[in-house]
Order: sequence, then C-alpha cells, then structure tokens
Amino acid sequence: MPDNREFTVPTTTPLEELAAEIEDKNDCIVVEMRQFLKQNSPKEMSPVLITILGTTVPEAIKIWFVHQRLQKFIDRPRQCNKCFSFMHPSRICDKTIIYYLCGVVHIGPCQQPEKCINCNGPHNAKSRSCPSYITEQKILELKCQNHITTGEARRIFQQNKAKYSETVKTMPAVTKSPKVIQRLASKIHVRKSMNQNNSLLWVPGYSGIFWNEKADSLAKQVTDSTSFIEWIASEDIISNLKKQSIQITHDNYRRSKCQAMIGNFPDIITISKWTENRVQDRVIARIISKTIITPGLLHRFNLHPDPLCIVCNENNDISHILLKCKKYASFRVILWNKLNIVEPNITYDVLLSHSLTNKKNLTIFIQALKYFDIS
Repeated sequence: MPDNREFTVPTTTPLEELAAEIEDKNDCIVVEMRQFLKQNSPKEMSPVLITILGTTVPEAIKIWFVHQRLQKFIDRPRQCNKCFSFMHPSRICDKTIIYYLCGVVHIGPCQQPEKCINCNGPHNAKSRSCPSYITEQKILELKCQNHITTGEARRIFQQNKAKYSETVKTMPAVTKSPKVIQRLASKIHVRKSMNQNNSLLWVPGYSGIFWNEKADSLAKQVTDSTSFIEWIASEDIISNLKKQSIQITHDNYRRSKCQAMIGNFPDIITISKWTENRVQDRVIARIISKTIITPGLLHRFNLHPDPLCIVCNENNDISHILLKCKKYASFRVILWNKLNIVEPNITYDVLLSHSLTNKKNLTIFIQALKYFDIS
C-alpha cells in the first residue's frame, strides 16, 4: 500500500525531474507526486505530496546533496459541493444543490439561521468545529497511521463506538518489535476490529507446495548455521545499510584534505535538523565547502574578469568576505560579539567551529549572512 509524505521544494522544479532525483538517490519507487500551488501564485517554494510504494517511509530523503525532512501527510475531509456530505464526491452526487449555511434549497441571500446538514448543529456545513467534520478527520488519521483504506478505517471507528484515542490505544504494543511483526500485528488488529476471524491454516509438509518447501529449506539453513534466530524485515536491512553509508561518508571526510582545511564540525545531517528549510541547508553546505558564488570563485573557472575585491584589492572569496573585507567591518563586529568570538583576526575554520556548535549559533550565523550579501 502506498504511503504519503510531503515536503517543500522550489515551484520551478518539474515534478518529473524531482521524482527521478528521489528514485535515483533513495531506495524507493515514486508512485505519484502532487504540488500544492494555486494558479499564478507568486510563491517560490511550495509543499509537494509524494506517494511512495510500500507501507513505511523514512523521516528524511536524500535530494540535491541534502537530507530533506519529510512530514507525514494526513488528508483533510472532503465534502460534496452539492449536498455537503462527506460520503461521496460531487461528480457522482444526484441530489439537489443546497445552500451550505442553512441546508435548504433556495435562491437569493440566505435569511434563515445556520444549520448543519450533517449533524443538525447551529453552524454551517463547512464548519471545522462540526462533530461530523471532526469524526471524518479522525477516521483519516486512523487510515494514515494504520495504512488501511478509508472504508476500513470508517468501519473500525463506527463499529467500536469509541473515541478515537481509545481506538488507537487498542493497537498491540509491538513498537519495539521488527517491522515484519508490526505489520502482521496491525493486520490482525484491523481484522479483529472488523469482527473478522483470524485463523491459522495447517499446510502439510513435504507435499510439493513450492513456498512451503522454500520456507522449510530456509528455516533449516538458519537452524543449521546458528542457534540465535532474529527475524528482520527489509526495512530494517535498508535502515542499517543507510546508517553504514552515512558512517562511511563521515569517515571518508575525516580522512580527506577537507578535514585539515575546514576542521571538525557537526555533520551536515545534524546541521540540517537545525535549519528551517532546504535553502538554508544549501547555503550552509556551500559555506562549509567554500563554494559560495563570489568573484574570486568565478575567476578560478574563467567566469569573471577580476577576482579582486574593489574595496580591499584582495582575492574576493568567501573567506575574505566573512573575515577581512572592510566593507562589512561593522557587521563583523556585531556577529563576533553574538558568537562570543574574542579575537578579531581568526581563521575560516575557527569561524565555522563557533557558528556550527549548536542550533542557536547557527541561527545567528544564518541571519547575519544577509548583511554580508550572501544568500
């Protein structure tokens, strides 16, 4: 069953390119993508809903050299625009169009008191405080958390005749179990909540049933090899491989020339948890690697005629801008004070070590960059 998550991306990025990037950098299959953006909207960033094949989705994905945190998507209740019911869409509704404020068919301004067509309460049919709306929202949350259909979630919620919190509490306590056990427990719970029986079917061994013979062979191999059997799911294996990959990247950095040039600082995955969006992630990554676009950097690639600063007559790179340029002297004093830097003349790695120590210092550093004309 597909699982949905959402995150924010530039509105100019084609969804096809985004899907290809996600599938290329992550072990997943993108089923569908949808961007939440109104027509002719001036926004530069907007949320994107991504549907990935499977029942679990990581908290973050790697995309464009950064780890993008994801937010689980829970849809809002949808109403028919004709009768304002939550049970069907407008395109299949055969009822007469009513006015949502009073629930009555009429022409012209509404003179009647508000009355909800769903719960008969003293409010209009679109009210977010309507008990029917709140019930539908809880049903969608139940659907999302247990990876079941809307119909199954509605039947569970109605058959139990209990509050949503009590329904969730009845889930088996298997959060520390392997994911394969969690999935099995969830399916058993769903069937039990729908008053469906759970039964074990005995299959005779050594009778030529392919998958039974396959399971028996694998079980025998494990039993012969070790007395300690630990059941794991594919998600556990993928998670472990990702941790190893991150550790290998971390170790490679520690052995590279960048370690001597930049020094020790929190890894980019840790730093990305402190930033507010992907733009800040990208700026910090470029500052760490000294790839912020400056005349000095462009000159190295024959893309700018003069690498020198017009104020100081020195190589105009990111180190010069942040540490030495006279144009930003007053802003530098303020930044140094906020970061508790005592010495006026420091090296680039010392500045980074102060700026990337914790979330507070990183926030101060990011906010100060605009005064150095860095964005």
